[in-house]
Amino acid sequence: MELKKYHGALAHLAFDTKKSKGRLGCSCQKSDQFDDDGFLTCHLNPFQVDIIKALNSKALRRAAGKTQVFPIPNNPHIRTRQMHSLEVAAAAMPIASILGLNIELCEAIAYCHDIGHAPFGHFGEHYLSEKSGKPFIHAVSSVIVAQQIERKGSGLNLCFETLNGILHHSGTRDYDVRLDQNLLQEYLVLKLADKIAFTFSDYNDAKRVGWISEPNDSNIFFFGDYQRLRVAKCIEAIIIESAEKGRVSFQDSEVAHEFVNLRKWLFEKVYLPINFDVQKSYLDRLLDFLTKDPHFESCDPFLLISLMTDREIFQFGEFCNSASIPRFETIQNFGVIEILEWLRGKEFDFSQVKL
Repeated sequence: MELKKYHGALAHLAFDTKKSKGRLGCSCQKSDQFDDDGFLTCHLNPFQVDIIKALNSKALRRAAGKTQVFPIPNNPHIRTRQMHSLEVAAAAMPIASILGLNIELCEAIAYCHDIGHAPFGHFGEHYLSEKSGKPFIHAVSSVIVAQQIERKGSGLNLCFETLNGILHHSGTRDYDVRLDQNLLQEYLVLKLADKIAFTFSDYNDAKRVGWISEPNDSNIFFFGDYQRLRVAKCIEAIIIESAEKGRVSFQDSEVAHEFVNLRKWLFEKVYLPINFDVQKSYLDRLLDFLTKDPHFESCDPFLLISLMTDREIFQFGEFCNSASIPRFETIQNFGVIEILEWLRGKEFDFSQVKL
């Protein structure tokens, strides 16, 4: 369908970069003043700077070793958290561009939205919540990682709007894509881009690992024969519905209704049946080790686990299978050890954060 007539349809609702509240954690409040990235803040708009900060962060590098849905396999084509973040940006940018919204803000949030995710995906999130006795919310954790853990504890010093977008990217776990119109339109684009990216990629990966086969009783071919067509069909439907309603929306079209049905199917046939017993046993041993080993004195073990990758936890678990008592030397190559000294004495509430 020709989308030209919808170009710039929501431009009047786009967030004006000049109205940014500035960088939190910086003594200066104006986003165009110098911060720790020096000349960049003088020559680029603040959200472009946030994009550069995110792409150079250790947290985004660690996301390459974290589960999206299926525990990190040997197949390099299975999505990781890092790959998912890139796919979210790839879905958000055309929506924002055609509707006339702030593309750079959308892109910055996309790269940062999952940098605080636990290993082993949502199972890891549930595990940390259960063991710590406090809800572990990855959106909150991503803000904490960005502002208080990156760069030796000094933080990435991101703009308020980027951080607030990270906090609001997830929302409800309902199948329907419910959107709070009190939020910036760019935040709503990210919510939709996130769901579109993981829904079709999760199906794709489930087929790739042999978890599901075709034909099946899903409605996947309603969206097209392959990944790019499926994503494009949803992007097109979002643009049309949003332009016609005068706000970002994806709930009334046939495509939106079929998307809800596909999400229900994935939950029942893919997400719920995955067994994480091995991962749980490894995490139990790791938690015990981090709690007792003197090298981690005054360190929050739940924080440490949240910063680890799937591969590191598997490596630790395999060592435990071959040795009765794990040693600190076993994990000296883990990324978390590199930043250990800046984590001592720090304890965070992963259920809430104040901006």
